[in-house]
Amino acid sequence: MNQANRSRGVIAKIFGAIMIILGSMNCMLAWRGSFQISEFFVLLIVAGIALFCYGAIRTSPEEDVS
Repeated sequence: MNQANRSRGVIAKIFGAIMIILGSMNCMLAWRGSFQISEFFVLLIVAGIALFCYGAIRTSPEEDVS
């Protein structure tokens, strides 16, 4: 397996993790400030989880079936 196959999906995992962190920090700050949590930040967390899972699937090693 070469370097190109191992590095697939890393960018998606990084962006997914950033989206999860930003969404959760905004939700915690809104909760701490007694504000209503916006649906946008919840969707940001969900989209981050989906993007991170997509990146994790892309970086998983491919098995040779032959």
